[in-house]
Amino acid sequence: MKTTLLKLKTALFVGFSLFSATYTMSQSCPLGNSYGQAIAPIVVNQVQTISTCSFLGEYATVSNLDSASTYSINLAANNGTVGLYFVTIYEANGSTTSVAGGAVPFNFTPPVSGNYWFQWNGPNCTTQTGCLVSSITLTSGASVSCNSVVGGLAVPLSTSACLNVPFMINLSGASSGAGISYQWQSSTDGINYSDIAGEVFATANVMQSSTTWYQCVVSCVNGSSSTSSAVQVTMNPTLNCYCTSQANYSQDTEIQAVTLANLNNVSGCGITGGPGSTVGLYSDFTVLPATPLTLGSSNPMTVAVTMCGSANFTNSAKAWIDWNQDGMFDQATEEVFTSVTAVSGPNTIAGTVNVPLSANLGLTRMRVVCKETSNISSITPCGTYSWGETEDYTILVTDDNTFACINGSVYCDNNANGLVDGGDVALQNAPFILSYNGTTQIDNSDANGNFFFGIALDSNATSATVTVDPAWLAQNGIQYTTNSMTTTNLVCNANSPTLNFLVNCDSSDIQSSCVIGMVYCDANANDSLDSGEVVIPNAPVVLSNGVTVYADAMGVFSYSGGQNPSGVMGVSIPSTWLTTNGYALANNNFQVSTDCSNPTPLNIGIDCSPVLCANLWTTVTPWMGYFQNQNNVIRLNWGNYGPNASSGFTLNLTFPVDVTPVVSTIANPNYSISGNTISWTFPAGIYNSSYTDFITFFVPPIFASGTVHTYTSSIDARGAVADCDSTNNNGMLSMILGNSYDPNDKSVSHPPMISPDVQDELIYTIRFQNTGTAPAQDVYILDTLSSFLDWSTLKVI
Repeated sequence: MKTTLLKLKTALFVGFSLFSATYTMSQSCPLGNSYGQAIAPIVVNQVQTISTCSFLGEYATVSNLDSASTYSINLAANNGTVGLYFVTIYEANGSTTSVAGGAVPFNFTPPVSGNYWFQWNGPNCTTQTGCLVSSITLTSGASVSCNSVVGGLAVPLSTSACLNVPFMINLSGASSGAGISYQWQSSTDGINYSDIAGEVFATANVMQSSTTWYQCVVSCVNGSSSTSSAVQVTMNPTLNCYCTSQANYSQDTEIQAVTLANLNNVSGCGITGGPGSTVGLYSDFTVLPATPLTLGSSNPMTVAVTMCGSANFTNSAKAWIDWNQDGMFDQATEEVFTSVTAVSGPNTIAGTVNVPLSANLGLTRMRVVCKETSNISSITPCGTYSWGETEDYTILVTDDNTFACINGSVYCDNNANGLVDGGDVALQNAPFILSYNGTTQIDNSDANGNFFFGIALDSNATSATVTVDPAWLAQNGIQYTTNSMTTTNLVCNANSPTLNFLVNCDSSDIQSSCVIGMVYCDANANDSLDSGEVVIPNAPVVLSNGVTVYADAMGVFSYSGGQNPSGVMGVSIPSTWLTTNGYALANNNFQVSTDCSNPTPLNIGIDCSPVLCANLWTTVTPWMGYFQNQNNVIRLNWGNYGPNASSGFTLNLTFPVDVTPVVSTIANPNYSISGNTISWTFPAGIYNSSYTDFITFFVPPIFASGTVHTYTSSIDARGAVADCDSTNNNGMLSMILGNSYDPNDKSVSHPPMISPDVQDELIYTIRFQNTGTAPAQDVYILDTLSSFLDWSTLKVI
């Protein structure tokens, strides 16, 4: 593969001003919505267009402004009258603090490097009635200052996502400032990545429909680049992805009871459901056993409304069931229940739920909303409203007698009373195994600890067994009395079995522990990875649970393990490793949160100044076989683990006596051969480097079979930069020499004595083979037969 390196010309850029203007704060509009985005220019006289708007205070985000640069702010040509339009520049952190502004054109020098909000508006912005697309041009006096680029860490705000719901991924510890640009990439397999269109800022706003990996390529205008650590974002179970709904005020209209098929849930004033419920506003009753509904069936439903205050108000109710299980309530196709008319005071609203034949089998969500209103059409499944209450339930869609249904839950029985009650915590992602009719199925519990199995019913199978995976329980430190249950009631109907497993978790919450961070040389001791500071690959990081993880090529380390009830973990760097490398670390006892849903990166800045050394290494490894009278290939490996580039080094390879190197196969030309040693002298070696040379040696046919040939390599530092670790400066490879061995024999079909009076045929058998430890070479067979034989009768059988 041929690689072409394209270099951009660099220059010294000088900031300049057009003319000044007076900034009038009153001309700015209230901040509204984000409308556009752009990257600040990095070349003098370069113009960047920014789409913005004059309506309702919309603004554009401009990234990578450099505090050492001056920018001229103006309107694009033919886009307004100069002097009559205004730009206000805000801190891009959600605040309304303005840092500059005025009638355009004017000059702007950022107080700090980073991103800012730009808002364009006319002199009467509060009376604008139309949305106009304008543009702002920036003329930069920036100088390109980026040299060593750091990719940093990709940190999602959540490690799981809902179907087609936007979420954000931030960069931590990455390079920023003038000349730096970003390009986010995604991958479905964690190997092959492609650019995400439009995601060119340090924060990406993405959405997904399947598990996806993300990384960001951080580039400098001078052509150098670095890729962030990759992060995997899985799909959140659909039952965790529904929109929220609740009333803003309580103690008036609330839901008294909901009935549907075998569901008869009475709640009333001040009674709530499971975790996440708010008294009088929202109740999560998905913790109740699922309500089975059969495909094509019609089921009566009632919603009883009560008044928790002293007055009676007009109220209405609606309900939705997510038939296609996509995590959304479609108001057109999934509204299953609605008030015919609004009714005053306490009342019971009745209706019928018809299950479509197209509904997906399995567990899904039902939402019931009661609202104080006479406008029934104003009731929606999502969002907030004034007075009323929202309740959620779990529905089990089945196809009746042809379907076997088993559902249940698993809980930490924290109060050890043997009951599922308010003091218990649901276990998420617990693996359940169903054994039925000689087959098995696996299902993981959802966020509410619920599982569901739906399989074709077999009249010959009378029972099914459900087991919580004991290995998973043991790995997470969970004790149990019974982790397996058997049921004989399988038909999907109101009597479908509900199997509840109660276990001893010794904790109020079960979760995986996650730690992520970066190790780097903190040259300016500001506890922040800055441009020009290098990361430290292969640095050992010791966790307080006894596990040691190692930083990768980008200095990034990560850990994901079992339950950690305290929620924090100690992190340190081994003192012996620091001493060996000549490093110093003032604070070597870190505490980091282990919350996997919201990981906090730990950046460990090491003082590499005492001895900023290299770490040279070499090995010798085999390549294919090793035989007599053949060319055999030996693989020589060497490099520098860092953390600093070496100022020069010598590499040696010693080979066995009487073995001859094929010099045309030596890739690095700067070598010399003395006796049976090849030596190279290199002027420098970059950190985090690895090289390989495949060298051919001819082994003559003069050695006994089984002879051991030893190849050794060594590497030594030269120049001012020392070698941190000498334990990996030597490599050795022993090869056992193989020889061919070709025994053969010949036999004939008659005894040695043959009568001369008998005309007969002689059948000769000639055998040859190779029983040695190497391929046979130049094989030929020579056989001499008597001249008394009739050669004209010879034939090969």
